[in-house]
Parts: sequence; structure tokens; C-alpha cells
Amino acid sequence: MFAPTVVSSSRSAWDDALPDLRNKVVNRLVSMNWNQTVTSWGRRRRDPLGPHVLVFFFAEPPSGFPATCELRVAARLFPAGDEPRLPMLLYELGPLFKDHLTARRDPDEVLFSWSDRRSPAARYAGLGVTSLDTPDGSWEQVQKTAQSDMDVPGRCYAHLVDGSMILIDRLARQEFAQTRIWSSHAVRDVSGVRQRHATTAADIATSDAHGAENPAVWQWLTALNAVLAEGLHHV
Repeated sequence: MFAPTVVSSSRSAWDDALPDLRNKVVNRLVSMNWNQTVTSWGRRRRDPLGPHVLVFFFAEPPSGFPATCELRVAARLFPAGDEPRLPMLLYELGPLFKDHLTARRDPDEVLFSWSDRRSPAARYAGLGVTSLDTPDGSWEQVQKTAQSDMDVPGRCYAHLVDGSMILIDRLARQEFAQTRIWSSHAVRDVSGVRQRHATTAADIATSDAHGAENPAVWQWLTALNAVLAEGLHHV
């Protein structure tokens, strides 16, 4: 159903739509991370959730001029008892997802907790994570000192099928609730959707400036993204 990215020497409408799609990914991840914070804070003492949510990106066929794609997402939530360390969680999901996709099981049934409605023509566009673990502290640690959900920071990752990487830090109230964004490729809005400033950084996946576990997260997010890009092509 979903076609993988095909590298071509000539630009396509898909290529032209990618900077705007990245902007949509940024805005959606920031929104999802805040919603995750509010929900997790409210459920922290009853039916608690794990600190990570896996986000699957899909793009409807490009249209218009300049070309844009409508973004659709799906998400997988984890209960509090699941693997808490993000790199290990991503590593463990690889064989599980591969088995499901090799067996051609419906991803909406076996991979996603919920999803936006999308057309049969939508293509898999990449994988992301919204997390309440940050280099400053884990979700478990933050709960011990936070007075409200406004005191809880978050971090997001996105790796799209064209190889672009996006890292987002959503800071807590004591840091004036700022949002910091780094992207390996251009982020640009052409459709009137809010555009947030992103710093261009080619070393997102390797820089130690983003925390000790940053390289490991990107290693296994990249591997899982490859499994999905290949597997969803056959669903």
C-alpha cells in the first residue's frame, strides 16, 4: 500500500513538498508532546503510562503549487511497565515490527494504538518519538519535583524517509516554556501553517551536546525506520 522513497536525479513534487512536511511534523510533535504531558501527569498515580510514544508519519499525495502534502500520523503508546530506556525500547521493537510486517498484518491492528484517518494513497514518511525523558532528568525523576504539568519538559525525535532528522526540546515553565528545534534539512512552511525557528545541524545524531543517550536513540530509531519503510511497502 505504501511506497518507499525512490531516489531520483530529477526533483519531484514529493521532493518539493518535503520542507513544508517537516514543518508539519515539527508542529504535530510539539502538540503531541504537550498532550502526552497533560495526560501522563493526570494518570501518574492511576493507570500510569510509559514516558515514550512512538509516532508514525504518513503523507498524502502532494498537490498544489508550491507542492504540499497533508500529514497524517499514527501512534503507539506504552504502559508504565514496558522498557523505560528509549534506545532499548526501539531496539526491541525492531524484530517485533518486522515479524508483523513480514506476515502482512494490518499495521492499524498490530502496530498502532490510534491513527488519523488516511487515504489508501498515503505513503509512509518516517518515524518519530515524543518522550518525557530529557537529558535533564527522566519522567520518573521529574514527577518527584514538578508541581504541575507545566513543570514537565519533553523531547521529540523524527527521522523521515529522505534521511532528514529533527530534534525538539520543549522546555518547562522555569525555562520560560521555550521550544528549541534542530533539523538536518530545511524546514519551511508554504501553506500558512505556523513555522517555528529551526537551527540547521548536520550532526544531530552524533553530537554529545544533546545528551549521553542521543547517539543510541538515533541508531535504533534509524534501524526501526528502515524496517517500517521496507515493511509498509508490502502491506
